[in-house]
Amino acid sequence: MILARRWAVVLEDISQAYGNQPEDYSNAVRALVQHSKQVPIGLAQIKEIVVGKPVAQTPIQLNTKSSFCLSSALKKYLAEKRKTWNPKAIDANERNLGLKIETFIQIVGDRDCATLNTSHVLDYKGKLLQLPANRTKRKEYRSLSLAEVLDMEIPESHLLSAETLSGHLNKVSAFLDWGYRNGLMKADLKLPLQRVIKKPKRAISQRDAFSPDDLKKLFNSDQYLNGNHKQPSHFFVPLLALFTGARQNELCQLYKTDVYREQETGIWVLDINENGDEKHLKKPSHARMVPIHPQLIELGFINFVESTTTERLFTDLKFKRDGYGQSFSRWFNETYRNSNNCNVGQGIGESKNFHSFRHTFITKMMNEYDIPQHKIAHIVGHRPNDGSETTQRYTKLTEIKARYKIIELIEYSSVDFDAIRRFL
Repeated sequence: MILARRWAVVLEDISQAYGNQPEDYSNAVRALVQHSKQVPIGLAQIKEIVVGKPVAQTPIQLNTKSSFCLSSALKKYLAEKRKTWNPKAIDANERNLGLKIETFIQIVGDRDCATLNTSHVLDYKGKLLQLPANRTKRKEYRSLSLAEVLDMEIPESHLLSAETLSGHLNKVSAFLDWGYRNGLMKADLKLPLQRVIKKPKRAISQRDAFSPDDLKKLFNSDQYLNGNHKQPSHFFVPLLALFTGARQNELCQLYKTDVYREQETGIWVLDINENGDEKHLKKPSHARMVPIHPQLIELGFINFVESTTTERLFTDLKFKRDGYGQSFSRWFNETYRNSNNCNVGQGIGESKNFHSFRHTFITKMMNEYDIPQHKIAHIVGHRPNDGSETTQRYTKLTEIKARYKIIELIEYSSVDFDAIRRFL
């Protein structure tokens, strides 16, 4: 079985190397068949055969007696991954990936990679399904060891979500695949972790967007009507999200120079980019220019920007582990999702948070204004179905005008914006 799986790996490597070269592909497969005795030779040797060099006498052997424990393999894996990541995202990506694989190691033990087998992987999968979300943060679990948590009866409402489980399984699966391909593990162990969680595919319009009543509660709340916001981010970031569909961190990290009037069109825009210290986008292709809605200008956003004397717009937000949006998210939840205040989006069966602004914006454009998806994608920073980039360097003046015409359409009839007291 190990031999067959190893053959499959080398055949896949051959396909990637010679997929568009039929003659070389045939020679490579022939070399694999002719020269592999007990363990298939690797792609490097096959490439030498294809160009006419003699094959080495001893075929490549799997390192089945690896001295690598799993924690050492993780360090090596992360070192390789760092080279492929955006420099600004290295810390966040390493933390996200490392923590998930470390959970795997905690469950199966920091054993020699060569001793890892399917039973260990199945044990990990079973125990992962029993773990609570935010185990190291929730007061009822954070002081307990992993073994102690696993001995508890965890309420279903505390368990990891399908999306989080999928993230864990996918990342550990990729790690195991890497270990096998690099000869550290005897077998390809990723299969038990694949297609475990099938997340329901829902249309954008079916996601948890804010209802008209939610928006009325929020924007005609005591904070907005009586001017009780203590910080500019508290006043402007929800409004910006409502009229741009931008992600929380994209808004919280804005610089003063990211807001300007485009010279040739005269249109005010948000230039969403990662130019500057501690600015980061989920993907470089998310950079884009979003025209600013007239309602935002009416509510004093441009006046606020022009009066700002600092590099960053929202200096009240401090950079934390997950960026500038982390502290804002906590304030938003405590203020607007609080049952003693607005209790926005907290009805039975609802799961709404700041990201719901994005769904609200997208849903409105799709359902009420029938905007084509590729045009929505360019505004909100999705990759369009046509595969084109959304980066601002490709934004033409005609596109800015077209986007502004779309943005201008957006109205929220349930909110009395005239009643909002402007931020001073």
